[in-house]
Amino acid sequence: MSTAKANPVYYKLVIVATFPATEIWLGDDAGHLVQKEVGELRTSLLPGDYVVEFGLGSSAYPIRLAQASRYTQTELEAGPTCSRPIPQFPPESGSAKVGCHASGALVTGAHSGSRRRSAGSRSIRRGW
Repeated sequence: MSTAKANPVYYKLVIVATFPATEIWLGDDAGHLVQKEVGELRTSLLPGDYVVEFGLGSSAYPIRLAQASRYTQTELEAGPTCSRPIPQFPPESGSAKVGCHASGALVTGAHSGSRRRSAGSRSIRRGW
């Protein structure tokens, strides 16, 4: 029986915005931010489903990456929109945690029971 691992295959992806100052937000199908660029996004990714937004909070457009691909903002905006997936996180346990104090300072350590979160950390938990 062979135990050789297959090497993952990555595909190049290029997304070009209409204007050089436009933010390009790329997320995976689980709602997690993959990459953010301005004007042009160039990356290599595993095949799969992704979501792109041109400006955070704007319409989201699906991308199925199955080969090296290049898209323009105009091409994507002419196609279907989709909702941005909301990331799901496992429930918190009493183990060591990292978080933010209301002052913005990084906090680490074991916590029992509930903990306070600043508004900033709540927005991170909702996704990008």
